[in-house]
Amino acid sequence: MLLLHGLDLPGHHRSALPAGRLTVERMAADVERLLVELGEPPVHVAGLSLGACVGLALAFQAPARVRSLTLVNGFARFRPAGAPSRGVSREGARLVVVPDSGHATPGDQPARFNRIVLEFIGAH
Repeated sequence: MLLLHGLDLPGHHRSALPAGRLTVERMAADVERLLVELGEPPVHVAGLSLGACVGLALAFQAPARVRSLTLVNGFARFRPAGAPSRGVSREGARLVVVPDSGHATPGDQPARFNRIVLEFIGAH
């Protein structure tokens, strides 16, 4: 059985912006804290746009928490803070393109987005 947690990032959908400086790394730390509070084992992370950036930061900051990482339309700095200058590799890592996924997002097409993510995770 898979359990799906959908998160609103600060300033998106129903979540207000917090006080202070907001960074991708801060949002990733917040996600890690939530996973700890929920007692989750390593998780499959799927992120779209800014969510993909947060997922990537989470994988860098807390790799033991991330079982798999699916990034859609994300972006990143060329060299994230703390990353080795020669790149990063992880045994078993691969890039997979999900055909016919369109641009289903958690906000505008939640059922379709959830189905695509769950089918992808179930197949891999």
